[in-house]
Amino acid sequence: MSQAFLIFFATASLICSLAALGVAFATFMRAGRWKDTDDGKSVAAKFSDHDRRLAEIAAEQKSLATKADISRLKAEVEGLEKIVNIRASEGIRATENVDAAVNRLETYLRGGK
Repeated sequence: MSQAFLIFFATASLICSLAALGVAFATFMRAGRWKDTDDGKSVAAKFSDHDRRLAEIAAEQKSLATKADISRLKAEVEGLEKIVNIRASEGIRATENVDAAVNRLETYLRGGK
């Protein structure tokens, strides 16, 4: 290979490297100014709105019931159901006792035994 070819090749490589460096610098500068454009401001406003909405959702989730709360509530309801069933069965027996007493009184008042 001739020395002229090597010099040409080195020069072309240097020019390509400088062009790549220039493109990288232009991209860096453009990216910095992008936030100041209308599109950049609208995107930033959307991000801000999404951030606010996510914060509201997180605050609302704190007041929601957890699995432990639901399990505790379920256990309490089951306990109340047992108590209601016991009271209901006692009420049925009490009603039967009242019916029997009324029947005895009616029979006595009618003169029967």
